[in-house]
This record gives sequence, structure tokens and C-alpha cells, in this order.
Amino acid sequence: EVLGAENLTIGDTIEDNGAVNAFEEAENAVYFRVLLEEVETLPQNNKDTVKQYYFDNADIAQIADNLKVAERDVRRYKDKALNELRKNKRIKETYGEEVEFKHITLTAFKSTWTSSTEWEVLHKQ
Repeated sequence: EVLGAENLTIGDTIEDNGAVNAFEEAENAVYFRVLLEEVETLPQNNKDTVKQYYFDNADIAQIADNLKVAERDVRRYKDKALNELRKNKRIKETYGEEVEFKHITLTAFKSTWTSSTEWEVLHKQ
């Protein structure tokens, strides 16, 4: 006999999928807010590149045109930003053990053009 179970009904023991979804949505919103806040701390060009690339779906050429820089500079800004976010203490603390950075093989990278960090960001939205 379970202590405190004497007043339970069968309805009390059925999982409420709506509550689970609401909890997950709230949790994801917290994760995303922290990510956005940390993106805001990046140097301006890195921040602009990340926002345009991931949130506005701009490609490298569009971002280069918007920032009035060479495409290689945009790639450098993006790489530096992702590296900083990957090492960010607050992001690591917030996501905890739930985030596993995929180790994308070179073959997979060549077909998706997505790093492990990019994959994580794109699939947490």
C-alpha cells in the first residue's frame, strides 16, 4: 500500500498529456530566452550574423551584403559566435545534461552544412 494513495481515483493516475506539453513548452521557452540573452552579449558583427543566419534565415551572401563585408568575414563571425556560445557557462548551466552536442562527421557536415552547435540551435526553436 502506498502512503497517501487511499484518496486517489483512477482519473488521478492517468497522464495529462496537455500538462506535459505545457511544461515542455515552458521549459523550452526558458532555454530559448537564455540563448537569446547570451547571443545579445556577443560582439556586434557576431551577434548580427547569428541573428540573421538562424532567426531571419538569411544566407551568407545576404548577410555579407547587409553588413557590407566579405563572405569569408561572415563565416568567421558565425564560427566565432558559435564557438563562444558553445563555451558559454550560462548556456551550459541552463541546458545541463539535456543538451548533447552531436558530433557531426565530415561526411554528414558536407551534406547538411550544419555543425553540431548549429544543429542544436536549429532544433531547439
